[in-house]
Amino acid sequence: MTDKLPPNPPLSPGKADPTFTFFGWVCCGVPVFGGLVIVILLAISAAFGGGTSSSDNSVEAQIACENRIKDALKSPSSADFNDDVSGSGPYTVTGTVDSENSFGAMLRSNFQCTVTVTDDKTLTSVDYLE
Repeated sequence: MTDKLPPNPPLSPGKADPTFTFFGWVCCGVPVFGGLVIVILLAISAAFGGGTSSSDNSVEAQIACENRIKDALKSPSSADFNDDVSGSGPYTVTGTVDSENSFGAMLRSNFQCTVTVTDDKTLTSVDYLE
């Protein structure tokens, strides 16, 4: 004698099978919906210039300038920069730096650097540090 499970009761008209609805959404709806959202976000990002261009080296120029200025300070670890980058190559970095002098007093100095970034090197010149 084999045990047989009774058949599923028929669904009443107009009612969806809850098992199909849940698994249909999880198995098919979520990945499709998630993929659609990613495609839309990528399209919006491309349309509005999202992300950084590979030719935009302004952050690299800012870091290079700050490192050159730190080399000239008595206490480079105390340096606190407030600077801006302009240009599209060569870049001009201007701003102020607060740092400790030999006696431990905080001093503010103005600076400007000119930075040229190429594929294999970054050339930085300090225009002034006063």
